[in-house]
Amino acid sequence: MRAPRPILLPLAPRRANDVLGRLADPSRSPRFAPRRVYLLKNIEDLGVATATAELGLLSKAEELGAFSTLEKLGAFSLIEKTLPLVEKLGLLSLFEDSLETEAGLLFSLSGFILAAGPVLFVLQICGFVPSPSGPLIGVEVAADAALLALGAVGFAGAFAISKLQLAADDAI
Repeated sequence: MRAPRPILLPLAPRRANDVLGRLADPSRSPRFAPRRVYLLKNIEDLGVATATAELGLLSKAEELGAFSTLEKLGAFSLIEKTLPLVEKLGLLSLFEDSLETEAGLLFSLSGFILAAGPVLFVLQICGFVPSPSGPLIGVEVAADAALLALGAVGFAGAFAISKLQLAADDAI
């Protein structure tokens, strides 16, 4: 009768060169293999369009006059005007490239950006960083507001990317 094998034995590398090769080239390791996320297919797999149709969200919004209110406020024309800017800045390409990045890394980065303003404020209270005075207060408040907005957008994007990556994993 054979002795039972330890549980971790199949995970252990067979040669030292194999370990060094995986450290030098992480793509050789299956756990580092990048997965391809197909945006439109994953949105379809999540059933976003079907859920919207079944709940009648667009019909209810139209009945409540949300679209006419948005049109009166000029939201649709604003979106139309910003589309060339979105294209020029490459925001859609950035989002598409972000689909290949692990969502946990995006959450971490967004968390650091969100925390930057409060951390700076605490460091100023404790006296580790000098507090601004005069017109620089407005600059710091504006920078903190920009960091807050950037972190919030990044967190929302990371959440959307995590859902799309989970849908891609479920499809495998």
